[in-house]
Amino acid sequence: MSALVPLVLFGWLPFVVVIFTLLPPRRAVITAFLIGWLLLPVAKYDLPGFPDYGKGTATNLGVVLGVVLFDASRLSAMRWRWFDLCAAAFCFGPLLSSLSNGLGVYDGYATSQAQFLTWGLPYLIGRAYFADGPGLEELARGLALGGLVYVPLCLWEIRMSPQLHYKVYGIAQHAFDQTMRGGGYRPMVFLYHGLALGLWMAVASVIAVTLWRRARHKTIAMFPPWMAALGLVAVTVLCKSSGATLLMFMALAGLYFTFSRATPKVLVALAVLPFVFVPIRALNLWSGDELVQWIYQYLPDRALSLGYRFDCENLLSEKARQRWLLGWGGWGRSGLFIGEPDSAQPVVTDSLWILVFGRQGALGLAGIVGMLTIPVIAFARACPRNLWRHPRVAPAVALAMCLCMYMLDNLVNNMPNPFFVLIAGGLGAVRFAKPKRAAPHALPQRASAAVASDSPSS
Repeated sequence: MSALVPLVLFGWLPFVVVIFTLLPPRRAVITAFLIGWLLLPVAKYDLPGFPDYGKGTATNLGVVLGVVLFDASRLSAMRWRWFDLCAAAFCFGPLLSSLSNGLGVYDGYATSQAQFLTWGLPYLIGRAYFADGPGLEELARGLALGGLVYVPLCLWEIRMSPQLHYKVYGIAQHAFDQTMRGGGYRPMVFLYHGLALGLWMAVASVIAVTLWRRARHKTIAMFPPWMAALGLVAVTVLCKSSGATLLMFMALAGLYFTFSRATPKVLVALAVLPFVFVPIRALNLWSGDELVQWIYQYLPDRALSLGYRFDCENLLSEKARQRWLLGWGGWGRSGLFIGEPDSAQPVVTDSLWILVFGRQGALGLAGIVGMLTIPVIAFARACPRNLWRHPRVAPAVALAMCLCMYMLDNLVNNMPNPFFVLIAGGLGAVRFAKPKRAAPHALPQRASAAVASDSPSS
């Protein structure tokens, strides 16, 4: 490990303070999240009395420190919604899980603290800064910029192999054999895994296409919109992450339908899907064999990988149902081993939903699914029909689709990313201004895309 790793991770907090002194608060928040998440090393330090300090913790804590020092009134101005209870149940549910399993208060407190730092903090920041139209539009532009920053780095690793993290920080963030796909390489850059990178580039592509075709932005990070959008789509395909590529094209098709028909039906259907899929899989009402057999006709390798994940989930869900309400708690108690005692192998836990179900039970599972999907439904209900084609609303619609992509990806993967939690925190709290009645004989007015904010302007 290079000496640069501790220098960068522990020097991050004062660096974020500098960012907040130079930029307006909302732009400072986006900039700090982009730099931290995209460039900090994948490494952790065990600090006494504190959760593991690493990439995610440093990124979130740095932003919160900047907000508290320079814009604390923003946090006190937030208004809560009923579905914020989902985030609370997910973040603080580990305390109940630990108590129900006899693991003690301290264990539950430590686990809840770590979960709040990873998920709760970006949710609160999203609610404070991105609960209005301009905030969501600026966040969308930031995500597109983050994708463009990664384009040359992805192309380098596609050609030279995923080595940037090792060359800069002296450590490899993941096993090298998982970077080889289709006779080439699947890049990781500075993220946890090639799957996380593929989804990041897919989301940036969806947003860039929306800014180009619907929001009518003249530039995206100084590039012509068509060039930025097509470049991101091409690089996403080259990243060789079949699931992310499929989600990208599905999202683009869904957005085309949404904008052309001025209806949120596709968004709502995608948001509801996890509410149907997760209980069916948790109760083992569907093994997934039919889907695996269908995919095998076209992508045998991917079908075998998916089938293996489904088989592991079937075993893990059977154990999770033994403590279905609050789960097994931490310390690997929800896991399984198969084989002879002297050579037993752990059953792989890939997807986020089965991980949460095993550790926190149905309470935590309802919390995480609700936290990431109900904001999409709330946004769809709040947005008037006459605004679904409006260019100023298009970035928010694209972000809602990206949140659906993330939740669908987590049905088979587990890739934490604070940007999606930022979207969830802000999206559900958006308020649209009610159209005023036109006076008699008045000329018709263009539809207004003004969005009421729950917080002071930036």
